[in-house]
Amino acid sequence: SSVSTQSTGGMDWSSPEDRILALQMCIKLADINAPCKEYELHNQWTERIVEEFYQQGDDEAAVGMPVSAYMDRHKDPPKVPELQLNFIKHLVAPLYHAMASSCLVPGAWVPISEEEEEEYRQGSDLNCAQPTIMPHTHKFVSSLQKNLDSNYAIWKARNEEYQASLQESASPSNGAIEENVIEEEKEE
Repeated sequence: SSVSTQSTGGMDWSSPEDRILALQMCIKLADINAPCKEYELHNQWTERIVEEFYQQGDDEAAVGMPVSAYMDRHKDPPKVPELQLNFIKHLVAPLYHAMASSCLVPGAWVPISEEEEEEYRQGSDLNCAQPTIMPHTHKFVSSLQKNLDSNYAIWKARNEEYQASLQESASPSNGAIEENVIEEEKEE
């Protein structure tokens, strides 16, 4: 399908191909929109997906195939926060942005105050999720956007904690402490 090349840009709603593209985008967002849900429900879906990945890895191993990345429950450390950050930032947020900019998700355009304007211009890690059809004068308000931003922030904090724990466990001082404990156990 094609997007209109007229100077107005965007979808050409008189074009059957563009209408089909819009419907395909709706179906795809319906498929991957768990990060747009409240955290408790989003997390339940995340846990289901992780288990589905591990089950696929189990099935691959059972038939002698190499196990796909992130799907070996016995070998791969759980990298759920990092995977969720990338999933949200590179898949869900850009699709959500396109849908919101096309007014294809529930929400409303509201004027932004002068105080909000600078903050809104600076954006966030998820700038791609900020619809830009009315830049700097209005913002798109939606429970989906609120949940997407909130869930991204939660996964970002969890990923920072996870990365810090990896660095802490890999630091030389921890290794020396572990070696001392092992030596003390040998002496006993």
